[in-house]
Amino acid sequence: MKKEVSLDRLDRQLTKSARILDDSARLIRDLDFGKENIGRIAEALVMIFEIQNQIYEQRPDLTPEHLKKEWNRPRPGTRAPEDELRFLRDEAERIKNELAKNEDGGHKQYLAWIERRISELENTTK
Repeated sequence: MKKEVSLDRLDRQLTKSARILDDSARLIRDLDFGKENIGRIAEALVMIFEIQNQIYEQRPDLTPEHLKKEWNRPRPGTRAPEDELRFLRDEAERIKNELAKNEDGGHKQYLAWIERRISELENTTK
């Protein structure tokens, strides 16, 4: 039997993978198995989220409701580049404030992703 080849399936597989990685990070924390390993998992999760973001740009209908609601995220491609930059800069500031309160590997990775997106957008809007 031939497996489905679609963005829908890819998104489902990435979501499952992210859940497994998230659970693994909790186990690492609970076992006190090295904080650097949690950072490695955070990096992998950021890569998964970047791929999913590309999927949602091509297929906005696949964007989960919690992303639309919690992040107040409009459908990808509907925000002007200047508005996207403003949003990302605000989000980066919020994450920096969170990091000042709590040193968290996931926040660091998310901030790194935001800063890459800002750089990409700045280069394309020049």
